[in-house]
Amino acid sequence: PLKNVLKEKSLLFDYLDVGYFQKQDSVSIESITSVASSIMDLIPKGKMDDSQKNFVVHMRGSDYCPDDRLTENVILNINNHCYKHSLSIAFITDDKVFCESLSKNIACKYKVISESPLSDFSKLVHAHDLFVSNSSFSFWAASCRSIINEKEIFSSKSWPWSYFLKSKFL
Repeated sequence: PLKNVLKEKSLLFDYLDVGYFQKQDSVSIESITSVASSIMDLIPKGKMDDSQKNFVVHMRGSDYCPDDRLTENVILNINNHCYKHSLSIAFITDDKVFCESLSKNIACKYKVISESPLSDFSKLVHAHDLFVSNSSFSFWAASCRSIINEKEIFSSKSWPWSYFLKSKFL
């Protein structure tokens, strides 16, 4: 496990700084799986919410390019999907203001969660149903999730990483 490797090398940290890559030719599916497995050694075990079934949506805001952010149209599609399947929505975000501005017309029950990066990441990994944003944070959470949950992920049509992680467009 990664924690043991870190201790043996007397490193001063117990985390991986996992970034992004520009194109699919830069990395293999096997290496992504290997990194995701190592990340899984570091995140808390558990589930997001045992009391209700949530459709978890990663909504990145703050420093993200406006063209890659979720749009009102995508949020409407998520709402329609959740309403049809009687699901509550849990938005995991780093920008509550942006999230609230897009979710004001949602008919489904929802909550907005913005905690520590580790806690938010863990919630994405353990989500029953997951909608990813176009971010490396979301990509790595979905990669980890695929190790413990074979359910498909959901995304907008602009999801750039379907070569590595197949998604159902909403």
